[in-house]
Amino acid sequence: DKNLLERIILEQNNHWHKTKYRGFFKRDILKDILQHLNQNMIHVILGVRRSGKSTLLKLIINELMENYNPKSLLYINFDDVSFTPFYDDINLLTNIIDIAEKLNGIKPEYLFLDEIQNINKWEKWIKAKYDLKIFKEIFITGSNSKLLETQYTERLSGRYFIYTCFPLSFKEYIDRHGIEIKNKIDLLEKENMINKIFREYIYEGGFPQKVHKKFLKELHKMYYNTILQKDCIIANKVRNPSLFNNLAFYLISNISKPYTYNSLAKLISSNENTVHDYIYILQNSYLMFELHPFFYSIKKQFKNEKKIYCIDTGLANSISFKFSEDKGRMLENLVFIELKRRGKEVYYHKGKKECDFIIKENLNIVQAVQVSQTLINEETRKREVSGLVDALKTYNLKEGLILTEDEEDEFEEKGFRIKVMPVWKFLLE
Repeated sequence: DKNLLERIILEQNNHWHKTKYRGFFKRDILKDILQHLNQNMIHVILGVRRSGKSTLLKLIINELMENYNPKSLLYINFDDVSFTPFYDDINLLTNIIDIAEKLNGIKPEYLFLDEIQNINKWEKWIKAKYDLKIFKEIFITGSNSKLLETQYTERLSGRYFIYTCFPLSFKEYIDRHGIEIKNKIDLLEKENMINKIFREYIYEGGFPQKVHKKFLKELHKMYYNTILQKDCIIANKVRNPSLFNNLAFYLISNISKPYTYNSLAKLISSNENTVHDYIYILQNSYLMFELHPFFYSIKKQFKNEKKIYCIDTGLANSISFKFSEDKGRMLENLVFIELKRRGKEVYYHKGKKECDFIIKENLNIVQAVQVSQTLINEETRKREVSGLVDALKTYNLKEGLILTEDEEDEFEEKGFRIKVMPVWKFLLE
């Protein structure tokens, strides 16, 4: 066991040779993490599997190598299959620290634990080490939002920062294509090129791993199946995996379409409680997000129709039969995920008419957003504008936003200012 652990530790810590990790693009979230360093805190990075959490840890290591001995930075990825026999042994963590110290002759000062949820009772060990101030800083990542729901992590409340890692934003996506946008002139000059890349982004999605287009669908299917199996079914001990898979497939094939737990229960021959529990699991894995209508009554929110969105349009395109045929729904999904990425509290408006997204800050609704592929069709324009105006009236707002594929405009409707802009421009704001 000792020899095995030595091999894994050495393989996973190439930076000990004073060599920085190469080939990684910086993520926007990195700035947020770096500004919170050196405060004797635990840093928790959560997000869907394969969204770039491991890369983030290595980018942080690169930054710390500027001022610290690389051998004081210990990185361990617990998704390595070699660790599988040890997942129930909490002593594994102590053994790793001891072996790393013997290999280097110095104690690790910064600890990076990737996909920590694989180790049972890891939180008890982390709390003990934090209380003893063994490390200057601890970084952990996980693929489940339930990571911090234990008595031990509850006692650490106020002692950790939480960050959510999403797949690449559109800004990060065009950065990887080498396109730099410094100002509005840049934006105008490169508009055609950006538009072309945006159409790729819609269909390919933002998962960081680059593969040839002909292999992309298979890669997405592998991600999807791994998330369902590891982060949903096994992690939550789902008793009926077939039923769970059926519901997940239906939801990812019907993004943005309204449903009730009752209607879904009838569809999969189950009951409302099971449907609720399964959707809760899907959300915890960051694969899907449920959107509620806005009502001040929580009971009303629960009883009314809800909608679902996928973490990535590329993934949804690869799994669903018909999602890619409906550009409007794809654009809507992109906007929803961007709002979540920006940390917004999002609902949809359900009054006399419907509006796709409304944003709540504290106790107030502060913005209403409608998404439509185009407003050229008169019937579509009337429907989208009237839904937006209904939301503006309801929440006493003066202006609203309609996001389209490539149209731009500004006009007044019944005393309200309506701004129309392409989704890609909104994503680059």
